[in-house]
Amino acid sequence: MFRYFLLVIVLIIAMSGLAIEASIEKAILLKAHGLNDDAKRELINFIFHENSERKDKSGAYYLLGAIAFNENKIQTAVKTWNYIIEEYPDSDEALIVKERIDEVSKVTLSVYTETVETADYSLAKLYLENANFWSKEKDDKWMIDSSWIPKVEFALKWYDKVISEFPKSEAARIAYIGKIRTLLSWTEFNEEFKERPWGAAAREAFPTYIGQVIGAFHNFEKDFPNDITLQACRFQIGQAYWSSVGGKDLEQAKIWFEKVIVNSGENDTFYRQIAEARKNEIINRVKSR
Repeated sequence: MFRYFLLVIVLIIAMSGLAIEASIEKAILLKAHGLNDDAKRELINFIFHENSERKDKSGAYYLLGAIAFNENKIQTAVKTWNYIIEEYPDSDEALIVKERIDEVSKVTLSVYTETVETADYSLAKLYLENANFWSKEKDDKWMIDSSWIPKVEFALKWYDKVISEFPKSEAARIAYIGKIRTLLSWTEFNEEFKERPWGAAAREAFPTYIGQVIGAFHNFEKDFPNDITLQACRFQIGQAYWSSVGGKDLEQAKIWFEKVIVNSGENDTFYRQIAEARKNEIINRVKSR
């Protein structure tokens, strides 16, 4: 994995015409010989050296994150790469990590938890293994009757707890996405059964739920302005207004599809393509009335 990251950063520096500073070159050599600690120390010294140029520091941070990732220190890698996005948003390294950070964060939802294997814990683990040997026929999943339980509200409570207690962290970013998906999935679920009694309830409750979605989105956008998932959220909100549960509110749908297009800039992206198609369909429907 590190070899891939290493190849990418070397290509970036070479293609941009930048000369590889001696300390970065030394760090790469140290890493190649398994001297990770020395390599990290060299990169940190380079970052804080008074003669180091800002345009070269993003490459050093990228390598630090790559080394951390290779050492399975996911928390450190994600935090380092997020720093690149925040402090060096126009760098080539920022473009690379934006595409990969969402996939990396899914490796574990507890990226901000580090397990320390102490002697006591190891002994307790041995006891648990002995117990599990004799109880291996038990069901490892708890069964919970969730009927008549407000699932959406319960889920939102825990997402909000993560957002408030771990602000602007990777866990908070995941919680924002989970919250928005939960609210939108509820409306989609009820649209599927719109001919049944709760379909009417979905349409009636739509203003309340979509208001929560938009509120969560604005907070998400404020805390993580460069997150690649924002475009998907914008499109999904527009699609919610487009749906029958959303009352076929074509004007609001058009507004959100236009947000997708504007935020795509000059790039021909997946969400821009489908947002433009939806917007054109809305325009044609309005003309035909």
